[in-house]
Amino acid sequence: QEADFAGHSLKREVNTLAIPARLHFRFSGCITRGRSHAWLQLEHEASVLCMAVSAENCLEFLYSGSRDRTVKKWSLVDGCCVHVYRGHGSMVRCLAVNGQYLATGSDDRSVRIWQ
Repeated sequence: QEADFAGHSLKREVNTLAIPARLHFRFSGCITRGRSHAWLQLEHEASVLCMAVSAENCLEFLYSGSRDRTVKKWSLVDGCCVHVYRGHGSMVRCLAVNGQYLATGSDDRSVRIWQ
């Protein structure tokens, strides 16, 4: 099942959408140089709260932060989880990545810098 945001532009309309428990992402456009890719299923054990895309050494990755207190690094080539960052005591609310460092913020009131 695909989450469909077409025709919804107001926040109150988006909040009424029925989002499936498992989201499937199709990556296309600039991060894939215009080529369509197959649907990739990327999973956490709880809600995903934040995401960021990063290009590293000619490869592209998606980082996702979750209520399960982890950040996962996903390959955009094949959808495989290539690393799981653990260490926060509560849900990961935000993250930023620049190709060398990953910064994560959590409800445990900590910011962690990962290399």
